[in-house]
Amino acid sequence: MDKDITNYNHVITMNERKNINISGVKKIDSFDNEEFLLETTMGYIVIKGESLEIIKLDTYQGNVSIKGKVNSLIYMENLKEQFKERLLSTKREGMETVIKHLDRLGFFVAPASTKFHLNVKGGLMQHSWNVCNTALMLREQMIAMNPDLAGKLPEESVVLASLLHDVCKSNIYKGALLNRKNDQGYWEKVPGYEVDYTSLPLGHGEKSVIMLLTLGLKLTKDEMLAIRWHMTAWELAF
Repeated sequence: MDKDITNYNHVITMNERKNINISGVKKIDSFDNEEFLLETTMGYIVIKGESLEIIKLDTYQGNVSIKGKVNSLIYMENLKEQFKERLLSTKREGMETVIKHLDRLGFFVAPASTKFHLNVKGGLMQHSWNVCNTALMLREQMIAMNPDLAGKLPEESVVLASLLHDVCKSNIYKGALLNRKNDQGYWEKVPGYEVDYTSLPLGHGEKSVIMLLTLGLKLTKDEMLAIRWHMTAWELAF
């Protein structure tokens, strides 16, 4: 669905949260039974739910029909404001400066990867939001099983560590033309992303911590450790 359909109207209809019809779809970037990421003539849409599947796809007109239980539908432009509000809700000193700096770096429009998860404009923001929602859900479940953990797992710490764990990726992805085989088996140039680490080659999790501390954000020891080691458990040789 890569052809130009910018002149088609973008309309969404939903029936009892079980069936959804969308017109003006330019491209389906990714999908599984829990999440769809669609590029429409009015911007990117993220649909979350259960047992989601495509039941009709019209690539010529740009129409998509999806069935399954729909839990949420959000445009990424709206997500940016929700993202900022959730960060500010922590009332952490230095957060306003962090948000402004991330905006300047391009965090809210960066992809999450070159060709893997959410490798689209705004993918990094969406990925971080997904991680945060999952982390908050896990926190609630852990506290339900052991109420004594409430004081050891402050909600604001979970929000900060999850939303900001990948700020190191803010400005490393650069637009590029990549080689890809088309449906006929011929190579063609398609827009994509490449990685450039030259601006600040300080690693991954540790780079995120350094960036946040340099901007003046107050982080606890646990928050720094959670961000630093978010990729895997301890890599150190003891």
